[in-house]
Amino acid sequence: MFMKKFTYLFCVSVVAAIACPTNLKAQEITSEVREYRTVMDTEDYEWDIANGILRVSDNGKYAVCSAPNNYPYPAMFVDIESNEVTFLNTITGEYQDKLIVEDVANDGLMGGSYIARLTSSTGSDSLVWHPGVRYLDGDWIDLPLPEKALTEYLSYDTSLPDEYTHFVKRVSPDGKVLLGQVWYQDTVEVDGVQKYGTYYEPMLWYFDPDTKTCTGMKEFRELPYTGQGFIPYDMTDDGSVIVGMSETAIGDQCPAYIKDGEIVFLETPSDDGVFWAGGMASCIDNDGNIYYKYPDDSTNSLVHSGKYNVYTGERTYYPDSIGHVMCGTPGLVIGMTESMYGPCAVFEGDTSLSVSGLTYPENISDDGKVIAGANLDVSSYSPYDYPALLVFSDSPVQSGIRTIRLDGIALNKRGNIITISGDYDKAEIINAAGQVCGYTDSYVDMSGLANGIYMIKVCKGNQTNVYKIMK
Repeated sequence: MFMKKFTYLFCVSVVAAIACPTNLKAQEITSEVREYRTVMDTEDYEWDIANGILRVSDNGKYAVCSAPNNYPYPAMFVDIESNEVTFLNTITGEYQDKLIVEDVANDGLMGGSYIARLTSSTGSDSLVWHPGVRYLDGDWIDLPLPEKALTEYLSYDTSLPDEYTHFVKRVSPDGKVLLGQVWYQDTVEVDGVQKYGTYYEPMLWYFDPDTKTCTGMKEFRELPYTGQGFIPYDMTDDGSVIVGMSETAIGDQCPAYIKDGEIVFLETPSDDGVFWAGGMASCIDNDGNIYYKYPDDSTNSLVHSGKYNVYTGERTYYPDSIGHVMCGTPGLVIGMTESMYGPCAVFEGDTSLSVSGLTYPENISDDGKVIAGANLDVSSYSPYDYPALLVFSDSPVQSGIRTIRLDGIALNKRGNIITISGDYDKAEIINAAGQVCGYTDSYVDMSGLANGIYMIKVCKGNQTNVYKIMK
């Protein structure tokens, strides 16, 4: 489905306040790019961190990374304030030096996966990528696997271990909720048809940081998975909304989210009657805004890049000329211009911020002060990404930037045409100067308008809904 419809509410007038940050603060903000091309182990051996991508904690204090292109996947922990780097592949255990480290909480709790020896369903011992968490000064803490999870031998001598593993992908800021990805092998029923195979599903583990134990887990077996299932990328702090990519039965990759026991697709192939690849919802912020991209399978050119709020239904489309939106925090949205090779740019917020020194933005701290990701090295024949941070001298996010509205109206944008569905009286299109550019009772045609930010004001009785649209 394209958008879930809600019951229309009739009440007193709602004021939709949209504040645009000024450039005054940013003119005083400086930025520093930090690259981490190598990391030294305890024996003074230098490990290459090619194709590693950093992830930052919500409070901007720590960052973590692992590099699958150099066996056994060297991993590191960064204290951002001191810029001290710790090599992580030095813990006890026969196999625990093969690590995937994916995220870090505000107190330094890390989540990921490591090689463990498990007894498979057939009774034989296998080496399996196993989900776990650890603190900087401790060993990995095992997390339980569900009954149908694959525990046969999975090759760990590969440059893409995340495709063959169970692991923790995101850690909540307080370290109490862990989002993971699990490989299943099972017979499932989809639309009345029994299917057998292997596929991904998200998994939530609940963790007690005081006792350092897993207190429970939540599966999502009841959802109608197709293709290779649902690959999670991010979640709300409490795990109530999970965002990522879900495949259709014929392999189309679609940005989607899971909420209230339902998979909701943000874009689907049926919207335009074409095939797609690489579509994903990569981030959700504290206000419930999902950031996603959706490129065409045939040319890999961007068709949609946008932001969608799971609580209000508000959707913002970014113009194709901007590129791929990757992550954001309320008041600052970051992405890549032109192509997968960047550079980084501000999609929404203060465009005077200097961010082009970073090639690939992966995630952002809550205050926008630290952007983590990678930089592209184009000096070699085969370009590599190296983990990198963009650290601002002060928070670039202005306070009080919010859009307040009620539900009941859905907007569908295809090219320059915006179709409005729902029960309403009239709609206005308003430019950034507050001038009304036109009225409509069915759709908005933006083809004759200059590029920029517009507001679509939809009215029903004494209720007003406002949507932000970029052309």
